[in-house]
Amino acid sequence: MPFRSWIVVVALLTAGCEQTADDDTPDINTEVAVQVTRAALMIASLGTEFGVVADTPDTSFGLCPTVEEDGDDLILDYSGGCVPTTGSTGDEISGLLTMTSPATNSVYWATTGAVGFPNLPVAGEFTAATSRTGDTVRIDLQVDGLAWAEDGLDLVLSGDYTLVHDPELTTIDLNEAVLERGTSEAVFLSLHDVTVAVGGLGACPLPSSGTVEMERGEDVAEVTFSEATAESGSIAVLIGEEEASTALPCLAD
Repeated sequence: MPFRSWIVVVALLTAGCEQTADDDTPDINTEVAVQVTRAALMIASLGTEFGVVADTPDTSFGLCPTVEEDGDDLILDYSGGCVPTTGSTGDEISGLLTMTSPATNSVYWATTGAVGFPNLPVAGEFTAATSRTGDTVRIDLQVDGLAWAEDGLDLVLSGDYTLVHDPELTTIDLNEAVLERGTSEAVFLSLHDVTVAVGGLGACPLPSSGTVEMERGEDVAEVTFSEATAESGSIAVLIGEEEASTALPCLAD
C-alpha cells in the first residue's frame, strides 16, 4: 500500500508559561533524564494515535474521535476530552486535528485547534506517512518545533520517529532529536526499540523494553526500560559511569 502523507500545524499560545530554571545546571542529572524521557514518549503516544486513525480514515473508530472527511482534509475531533476508541491509550485526548493529504501525494499545510492529553496541549508542525501490513501500522513521524509546557518549563521537540503499532505492542524509535527546555541548553536524544504494550501509551507511558540515549554539553545519559518498568515504574538511569534506579513520577503514583 503506498504511503499516505500528512502535515499538521497545531495552533496554541504558550505565552506566560514559567521559564524555570535549570540554567545553572547545564549537565544531565536524574531529574532531567526523567523529564526528557517522558516528553519523548508523550509525543510518540500522540503520534501513534493520530497515525492509526489517519491510516483508516472512516467512522469505524466510533465516537472518539469523530472522523470527518472533507475533500483532502481529514478532521479528527476529540472534543473536550475522550478516551480513543482505537485503544492506543487509556488517557483522554482533547481538541480538534485537521490533517491534509491530497490524492496527488503532495503535502499540504493544515491548521488545527490545540490538541493533546489533559493539560498538555501541543503546538507546532509534524508530518506523518503511514503504511499497513495486515494488522500492523507503521507511522513515520517528523516533528519540527512541536511545543508544550510541562513541569514549569516550555518544551520544544524536533526529530524523526518511527512508530510501529500492532495489536500487542507499539515500538518506538526516535532519531536526530533535539529537546529545548526553557532557556537552558538543549538536549540531544534518541530512542531505540522502546516497546509499550497495547493500551499503555499516554501522557505517562508504560514501556517494557528499550533505551533512551541523551547528551547535553559534555554529559551523556542512558535510560533503560524493562518488564519491571511497566509493573512498578522503576527505570535504570546511567549518567556517565554512575548508575541509579529511579521512577518515572507518573508511573510511581
